Amino acid sequence: MTTLPESERAPVGSEEAAAGPESELVRRILAKTDEAEAALRALLAPDAGPDVAALSAAKRAERDRELVHDYRVALRRLRSILRLVAPAFGKKKVRKLVDAIREAGALTGDLRDEEVLRETLTELKPASSGEVHLERWMFGRARRERGQRSRVVKVIRAHGDRGEGVARALANVRARLSRPPRRPLSDRELATQGLASAYGRVSERARADGVAAGHKEAMHKLRIAFKQLRYTCETITGLILPSGWEQRATEVAARLQKHLGKLHDLDEALVRMDRARGLDVDARQRVLSELHKRRRKAADKCHREIEEACSLLAALLALPLSTDLATP
Repeated sequence: MTTLPESERAPVGSEEAAAGPESELVRRILAKTDEAEAALRALLAPDAGPDVAALSAAKRAERDRELVHDYRVALRRLRSILRLVAPAFGKKKVRKLVDAIREAGALTGDLRDEEVLRETLTELKPASSGEVHLERWMFGRARRERGQRSRVVKVIRAHGDRGEGVARALANVRARLSRPPRRPLSDRELATQGLASAYGRVSERARADGVAAGHKEAMHKLRIAFKQLRYTCETITGLILPSGWEQRATEVAARLQKHLGKLHDLDEALVRMDRARGLDVDARQRVLSELHKRRRKAADKCHREIEEACSLLAALLALPLSTDLATP
């Protein structure tokens, strides 16, 4: 990709900064593509070598966990912010890129569920001290988690060696964004449309009937909406005037994403523990009881936070959205 000298670039947020290889917004998305490619390269690196060989089994397992985590997060973030340039580069084209990245990231879905279950049950230990049956059951699940991680890494490496999977998806992202857009929209226009869309999705999902009732699916969809708003605000910083609201809006969205994520983790743990037939019946009932109690507390906290967050976001985003949406 050819890069213009700094003196020839259009100022951030200006009308002249049309989307394309030289736009600031595209540069930021390509920087996240770089991060995703770096995470993939780290995962594809061979396990041989003195540094890796010297690691204990526990340290090696922790290393693998971190590599897969970085890979998963990098793909998730890129997938979210790619939508920002869809109006310029073609909604169908960008949707195909997003779907390809989602498909590649889906390889880690079951593994992530196992990791979340382990983390959630580990937090229960003070409430279930001396629970021998649970300790034994978790030991078996840990072995299953390690096996899943090993299989995921093998599949990703096999795809990478053949230039398939996420390697091809990331190459396609880079190729598409390095070409001229179909519509010459400015960075400011794309940022404004993206912010309006992300904020509108949060507002709509926060008012859904299922949220008031604390339903699992509705709360999960709201969590995704807050996550996309967070990534959007982080990515478009300085592209919509006036600036200064982005960091606070990002913090609000990140806080709700965290709280709703905790609720989602508890919901998933409840589903899996309800099916945990290999665990002693009494032990399983005690774990389920504790999970339900924590789920109620988490839901109450989310409901308090949602109303406050939506009011604060409405105040924070009113000026940038009204100013830019009113400008042709």
